[in-house]
Amino acid sequence: MSTQAWQEFVVHVNVIDLHVTRTGGDKPPLVLAHGITDDGLCWGRAAKVWQTDYDVIMVDARGHGRSSKPDKEEAYTIDTMVADLAALIDALGLQQPGLIGHSMGAAVAAQLAAEYPGQVGYLVLEDPPWSEQRDALSEQERAVMAADWKQDMESNRGREASEIIAKHRKTRIDQACPSWLDEEYESWIIAKKRVSPQVMNIVATDWPDWRVTVTQLRCPTLLLYGNSNLGGIVTPAIADAVSSLNKRIQVRCVQGTGHCIRRDDFSEYIEAISYFTNQLTTHGSSP
Repeated sequence: MSTQAWQEFVVHVNVIDLHVTRTGGDKPPLVLAHGITDDGLCWGRAAKVWQTDYDVIMVDARGHGRSSKPDKEEAYTIDTMVADLAALIDALGLQQPGLIGHSMGAAVAAQLAAEYPGQVGYLVLEDPPWSEQRDALSEQERAVMAADWKQDMESNRGREASEIIAKHRKTRIDQACPSWLDEEYESWIIAKKRVSPQVMNIVATDWPDWRVTVTQLRCPTLLLYGNSNLGGIVTPAIADAVSSLNKRIQVRCVQGTGHCIRRDDFSEYIEAISYFTNQLTTHGSSP
């Protein structure tokens, strides 16, 4: 199946419209939740692999992609995004879909699975923003960080796409980070141009305590994390804490990757998730 067969539509939930791209077919549903400033089509490369076995559903979170972009800063919190995604799953009539999230999307996915335990079949978390460093920030420090990032986003609007990509590539080279394929940059830069700077308010807000969230997870869960020296957020200490708090959660470090694991080592990322979902099938769970 080519991407030309993918469906695109809008679902109205919680007084906003969420844009959805769906591969379709009579297959198990797999919902993908992107990171902050990305959008649904940033999953395109992975969706091309997964569409063989799954009905892949890529959602633009509020403020991102072609979804509604509320002007009010208070519209952007983990709680509102959890409510959006839960309502979308209900609206589409999905029965315990698999749920994969990256970064902000991983935090949203984990919180949804914790609050709505019967709604998610299984969970994959790609480097969620679970950090002792962030936990220690004051409200004022978080606000300053959000303001700085918002300013960066605003300045990018006036720059050529080629300039933004060249700067990002150079930064990765300087930091000895793995390079990305051009295909990844194509969707990445479109998302950066479409996102509302208001989404950065989520950085300033209070987040649910990830330790409590972890203890509440009941569905099979895989946590993937990379190397902190390459930009990864989850550290070995955090990963160990997750394992201790909930024995249902499998934890796997993908060496040589940073925060964007699937972009840094796509084959290892796909293999790790395939191994996890194959285990569910072998043990009689419905992936």
